[in-house]
Amino acid sequence: MDNLVIGICVRKCECFNKNYNTRKTATNKTLEKVYVVSRLKGDIKNNIELAKKYCRFVDSIGKMPVASHIMYPAMGFDDTNPFEREKCRIYGLELLKLCDSVYCFIKDDVISTGMREEIRVARELNIPIKYFRVLEGGYYECTGYLYN
Repeated sequence: MDNLVIGICVRKCECFNKNYNTRKTATNKTLEKVYVVSRLKGDIKNNIELAKKYCRFVDSIGKMPVASHIMYPAMGFDDTNPFEREKCRIYGLELLKLCDSVYCFIKDDVISTGMREEIRVARELNIPIKYFRVLEGGYYECTGYLYN
């Protein structure tokens, strides 16, 4: 991997006691959009719940999470239907192009085919990627950064 910077930072997501109506953002500054990469295939229901937690983590550090693999199943798209899965894959990659960075959450050392494609596209677009290993107890270990 080119330009990989290794660092360790472990942080617990402290995002459940916030009043989201009182968060202020400067009107002259847009929120950094972070595309959330995590596994969907397999245990879809559990993986969606995990992705929601990853999004809350991104929000807790003041960034806007974008997670197509949560959005489209919530709209009724069926990930087990090959046609709908392909359509959602394309939609997700279009959303990825609009983001400022990518956070990749890796649980049990599994990177799915869909995750690999999102990482590949982010690299091609020179979008910075931050990798997190998912630990027990709601902690995330930052295992590296990739700046293309």
